[in-house]
Amino acid sequence: MYFEGDIEDMISFEALGRDPIPGYGPLSPDYNNHQQFGQYQNIEAAKRRGLELGADYWVNDWHLEMSFEHLDIYNKKTREKTPQGFADKLHLAAAYTYQPWDLTLGAEVNHWFKPDQNPDSYVSRGTTYYRVRDDYTLANIKGTWKPKTGKYAGVELVAGVNNVFDKQYINARYSETTSMVGNERNYFVQFKKTF
Repeated sequence: MYFEGDIEDMISFEALGRDPIPGYGPLSPDYNNHQQFGQYQNIEAAKRRGLELGADYWVNDWHLEMSFEHLDIYNKKTREKTPQGFADKLHLAAAYTYQPWDLTLGAEVNHWFKPDQNPDSYVSRGTTYYRVRDDYTLANIKGTWKPKTGKYAGVELVAGVNNVFDKQYINARYSETTSMVGNERNYFVQFKKTF
């Protein structure tokens, strides 16, 4: 699927420079120690363009799937990307169903590529903060028991582990030092009964 669209008056955060203290202009040695200011402003006209590819394949008791996502938003006047990051994502998954037990075991890998940031950093109180500059990969595993016949028909039991390797990951729109990181390794169990 390919999509594109125009956005009018899109709100975006724009850096406006540093505090205007007399005698502390851009050539001042203390210039980088002053607070940088920004403001939410409307981008008069922005363009959004994206691509999503997906494939599912079933062969005997195996299920394989793959998808890829790409999204760009840029200012139509300046032709520059808007200052918010989007990372391309690749998804791969495989699952095997052992029919005699109605048991499915599967794993998935999600990989976010290094985002193309604009700008890639900002300065606050003399410290430079970089937005996410790295790619990262998460892996999950899951097992599902869903009997089709017998006294347990209608029962569905799911158990798994998300973020198997306990990797820290950050949404592309944040800085690398943010405390807003993704979930650590976690375990889950779900039970469902259909009557």
